[in-house]
Amino acid sequence: MQKRASLIFYVTNNVKRAIASPRERTVKYISLSKSAQGYFFYVTNNVKRAIMFSALQKEEFMVKEAGYKPLDMKTWARTPYYNYYAHGSKGMCAVTADLDITALAKKAGNDNIYIPLLYCVTKVINARKEFRVGYCKDNGELMVWDYVSPIHRVFHPDTETFTRICTEWKDDYKAFAKGAAADIESGEKCATLNADEFPDSVFELSYVPWLHYSSVNMKMSESGKYLAPIVTIGKAEEIGGSVKIPLTMQISHAVADGFHIARFFEEVKKETENVAAII
Repeated sequence: MQKRASLIFYVTNNVKRAIASPRERTVKYISLSKSAQGYFFYVTNNVKRAIMFSALQKEEFMVKEAGYKPLDMKTWARTPYYNYYAHGSKGMCAVTADLDITALAKKAGNDNIYIPLLYCVTKVINARKEFRVGYCKDNGELMVWDYVSPIHRVFHPDTETFTRICTEWKDDYKAFAKGAAADIESGEKCATLNADEFPDSVFELSYVPWLHYSSVNMKMSESGKYLAPIVTIGKAEEIGGSVKIPLTMQISHAVADGFHIARFFEEVKKETENVAAII
């Protein structure tokens, strides 16, 4: 069998997969299955192909899960709060506030603020430990991700549905924005709920550009074990001479309080001003 040099191989959730290189943009995602004869079979452009297993030894890992550090419950200041809210009341915090993004809107334009806002929110979330707490899938113990990436959505007007996509976090704005734009383009061509399999090191973000809302509250699992942030961004409107968006942060009370949420809003606003200065 001929080796497909334009395929890049990687692993998600311990499953070997492949994606086309930028030269073959028609192929987004390929699942591989190994045969007894030592070949991996895949499909590209509706044609079944195969590649020898030996050709996969020098694979390039792309969509990767973040590393993590165990959380020491004996020294963590929030241990009693975690125990109460995760196992007792199982409370969630959901706060919505209008965020002034005038500087960013003037620079990017109201129709081009989504990717800059996605970057700002993700950067602030990654800067704070309380927003990166999760459970280790190997032993179920609490840990802190080194970084988290946003799962966000692409809306399909023709079916009034959406596709969930994941953009890998990069601190460099231009690199992140380029990746987000490519993910959105791919998501627009996808008809499924999820465009891919996602790593566990994620948080959820939704964009509602049709409504300048006043509050959002999503009912979560009653287990009390969902710890990742859920962020919602609404329609930008000019209010009192300033451009504002409704921004919602929802998170388990087990890992964050009102103080942390208020700081999140302050830091996102500051980050929008930082991004406005470089775009």
